Amino acid sequence: MTKKQREALRRFRRVQDFLTKNQVEGTATKLQVLSEVVAGMSTQGEEKDATTRLTRGETARQRALRDALWNEHMVPLSRIARHAFGVPGMDVKFWLPLRRADNEAILDSARGMVQAAEQHVSVFVQQEGLPADFLDRFKAAIAELDAARSTKVETQRRGKTSRKTLDELSRRGIAAVDVLDAIVKPRLASKPELLGAWNSVKRAIDLGGGAGAVVAEPPTTPVVKVA
Repeated sequence: MTKKQREALRRFRRVQDFLTKNQVEGTATKLQVLSEVVAGMSTQGEEKDATTRLTRGETARQRALRDALWNEHMVPLSRIARHAFGVPGMDVKFWLPLRRADNEAILDSARGMVQAAEQHVSVFVQQEGLPADFLDRFKAAIAELDAARSTKVETQRRGKTSRKTLDELSRRGIAAVDVLDAIVKPRLASKPELLGAWNSVKRAIDLGGGAGAVVAEPPTTPVVKVA
């Protein structure tokens, strides 16, 4: 959840609290809307936090799997092939992409190397001494990285959905508060102390930026049922 969304959620909760303690006729419908918004934002905030953490974890896992695929399979096979085959074009079959290439390019190259190696298994195993299951290990490393890539994509999709939902809920909450303000102000016009408290409650006041930012607390107000 962004800073603005957290501020909006605090604002919505304060409006709820004020109008629960100081009941104003005609506000029940929009208070229900605000209640739904607060519940939805709380749930989506948890989801967004979870997907952010998962994305970071998957990024680290993906990097480790990519390094393993590159260092333990692709580079050794390419180097061995360069020495094992002295025919034109063989180096192209086991060509390595740029190390900084994206995962899709790395996976495509790795799959191409597997196909090339399948045609010369006996050379790699009997002549060069690679384990008999070297291709199975290579394919497993490719599958792991591919699965991790797909998992990260899905996690990012969930995070994007949560962001969009939080934005929509924030807009819905702001609209509800604006309507409530239009209803409440005329009914509190004869009660200046309560009206002042309402004006403070209905907006979040940021007293500074950064991690140490403080949001002003509205003054304590008497509990009054307003007809």
